[in-house]
Amino acid sequence: MNIILIGTNGAGKTTIATKLYKDGYHVFKEAPRGKHHFAAATLCLTDHHIVFDRWNVIDRAIYEQEENHLHLVLNCAEEVNRNNVIIYMRNDVVPYDAGYDDSRSVQRPPSKERIELDKQYYFYTQMLIAAGIDVKTVYVHPDVEATYTQIKQLIGGE
Repeated sequence: MNIILIGTNGAGKTTIATKLYKDGYHVFKEAPRGKHHFAAATLCLTDHHIVFDRWNVIDRAIYEQEENHLHLVLNCAEEVNRNNVIIYMRNDVVPYDAGYDDSRSVQRPPSKERIELDKQYYFYTQMLIAAGIDVKTVYVHPDVEATYTQIKQLIGGE
């Protein structure tokens, strides 16, 4: 089973992906404007035991208005559901910090921009759901372990 983590910068995707890596998953991470879009779209069609720490299928639609790979995935709902757990991580609880962080490959956007990005992530997750793709929403807790426990329950690990 693959795990696909969706959410804005600062939602905790990398933190959770790192913990899942320690549990034996492979991590596939690409910057929102990376170059391996076809891989992000097609790897989810079969089970590779991968954690997608960002999913360019959604990120390309949001950041570049390019929806070709999204439409590919929307037409394969059965395969996507059979091989993945898609988790939409919402960070509505944890205080948001848009300060510069040199450990991040992609900096968090300012609060105002993040609100707009949240709306876009919500729109595209609703598009997935409308196509019959199961998307589970996790509201991020201030305690990383509480969020991780909730995600492990969703993927059948605890």
